[in-house]
Amino acid sequence: MTVERDADRRLRAWISDGADRAPERFVWAALAEIERQPQRPAWRLVLDGWALRLRPAAGILAAAAIVLVVLDAGLPLIVPNVGPGAAERDLTLAELQAVVLWEDTMPAGWTLDNLVTNGDQVRLIPIRSMTDTELQALAVPDGYLGGRYADFSGPDSVFMSWGTVFARDLDAAAAMPFYEREMATAAGWGLGPGTGFELGDGGFIYEGPTTRLMGDPGEPVPARIYLWRHGNVLLAMAGWFAYNPVELDAVAAGMDQRAKTLAREAR
Repeated sequence: MTVERDADRRLRAWISDGADRAPERFVWAALAEIERQPQRPAWRLVLDGWALRLRPAAGILAAAAIVLVVLDAGLPLIVPNVGPGAAERDLTLAELQAVVLWEDTMPAGWTLDNLVTNGDQVRLIPIRSMTDTELQALAVPDGYLGGRYADFSGPDSVFMSWGTVFARDLDAAAAMPFYEREMATAAGWGLGPGTGFELGDGGFIYEGPTTRLMGDPGEPVPARIYLWRHGNVLLAMAGWFAYNPVELDAVAAGMDQRAKTLAREAR
């Protein structure tokens, strides 16, 4: 953490406790530290200089100077920018239909084969490390609202598009490691550690031969699986057999862009 950010953090903490209770020696030490930072706007230097000249005055004036500094410099960090397109909101379960791949968003040459919208079935579809009995007993993740799954076939390939919605982004983030392990471990898809990528809030690409396409172990087939989080939603895209990785990259990016567009629209 830089000195400047640390100073801002301390100032915000004092303000949240009440400016009139800030110890005066800390107030002046913080102002002196801020004054030494380079590349500061001229109006900020004037404000700090004005506050320092009032140092002999009563503690109320010192507290007022602190409030002004925080309002001018720190408030944008405390209060989010709610201007058009500046912040993303949580997606709803109904909006997932526009994110997960469908007939109007699938690549040319693909055929829609199947759709699942039952929330319990959707959350269990990627799991390969559990028996049927264990799957039935698996607890519903905190905040889970439901999901959507579609699979497709193409020339010498099969594909799937998957998404789940949670009440909060924290709930989605908490569920993510479970599915990461399913992709990586030998008991799951057996694809090993994924390669990080930057769609949404980040995720992994898992690629290699897998014997678990149909659930029970079988003949190994080439696989490429994308798994990532976008706010309160977990998303996945996958191809098996003779898939085109460039095409899959574009499909996954399209899913993420649709999620981003919806999240920035007013509800």
